[in-house]
Amino acid sequence: MISLANQLNGLNNKLVSQITCEQKSHANLNAKQLKEIESLKSTVKSLKSIIFLIQKDSSLKDSDIISLGTKINELEAELEQAIRKVLLKNSNTNQLYSNLSLKIKAKELENELEKVTQNLSFKDGLIFCLRSRVSSAEADPVSSSNDYKHDEVVEEIPHFSSHYSEREPDGKEDYDSIPAIPVIALGGNSNTLVNDQKIIPLIFFFVILAFTTIEIRVMGFQSNTQKNQKTGLPPMKLYLMDMDEATKGPRISPKQ
Repeated sequence: MISLANQLNGLNNKLVSQITCEQKSHANLNAKQLKEIESLKSTVKSLKSIIFLIQKDSSLKDSDIISLGTKINELEAELEQAIRKVLLKNSNTNQLYSNLSLKIKAKELENELEKVTQNLSFKDGLIFCLRSRVSSAEADPVSSSNDYKHDEVVEEIPHFSSHYSEREPDGKEDYDSIPAIPVIALGGNSNTLVNDQKIIPLIFFFVILAFTTIEIRVMGFQSNTQKNQKTGLPPMKLYLMDMDEATKGPRISPKQ
């Protein structure tokens, strides 16, 4: 009986010791787990703070991006306005240049028209003068032959020479080379050059020669203008080339 009781006490003590050991181990495990839980809680808190800061930074960046976008839009609007102003100024300058060029062309055309009208008026006056002299010579050849002497046979017309001695504005033609057209008057008593039947066709010959010379000059001016527009050479060079061509060709001078 005593041995059984001792054995039971020993077993009980062993069980108690085992239980206490297990309780201690469980307590240690619980302490470790509690520490781990606390550490995890701290890490969660730190992560939450980090996430909050990140969200705050991202919100600030979004606001910066929005402000930059608005500034970019404003700059684009200002750029468009500047481009419109530049285009408007260019259109105004182009319009001014076109108006100036039109005014210059109109002035040139007015000058050419004035010269043509002067030429026509001079031609009409010359024809009227010659016709009046021819008609007077045909009406009374004896009195008209007695009115003029041999020293007044050739009468120069200064208006013709001075009118055609002016160059064109571009310097292409020089009308100084056109001689004054002699008007053969009816001679005196014994110093008459030719009789009345020969004077009339001679006068018409000089009139036709004058008109032909004027037409040749006008055609030469027009051809030189077309050459200048096509080739783009300066007017003086074209004038020198025309002078060289004229000197190479034969010259025909009317016999007096």
